[in-house]
Amino acid sequence: MLRRALFDESFSFFFTCSLWLLEQRHLGIATSGDVNQFKARIVHLIIGQKTEKALELLSQYHHVTTPKLKVGMPKGDVKRRGYYVGQNETIHVADSDSLYNPRIILHEFYHHLRTTGAIHRGTEKNADKFAKDYIATYYTYFGV
Repeated sequence: MLRRALFDESFSFFFTCSLWLLEQRHLGIATSGDVNQFKARIVHLIIGQKTEKALELLSQYHHVTTPKLKVGMPKGDVKRRGYYVGQNETIHVADSDSLYNPRIILHEFYHHLRTTGAIHRGTEKNADKFAKDYIATYYTYFGV
């Protein structure tokens, strides 16, 4: 009986891992080199004015809902170039140029990742690190 229980537990673990690997392959990610390629692709999509597609892929990768995207800042907020509102899961950008700025989009997406139940659990410093990591990987990958 114990042998059967161990077999079932092992099978369940390997089945779960196999599903995860299939999902990563579906997204085009299987190894750490592929993660770098994924990060570079995300930045490339944003620069190439396909921000919605980039957000969809990021959301699939991180298993979160895709945030909405809106040009125009929330009322009374004119100094920032980007802002994330957790209550309606929306990334606001100041203008159409900011819509294709990977630093702004990735920074605000980090806030989307770190917000659960409209409670924010991230910091500006970590949001900046998240965005810089993707951008640095893009420059390394494309040799720009």
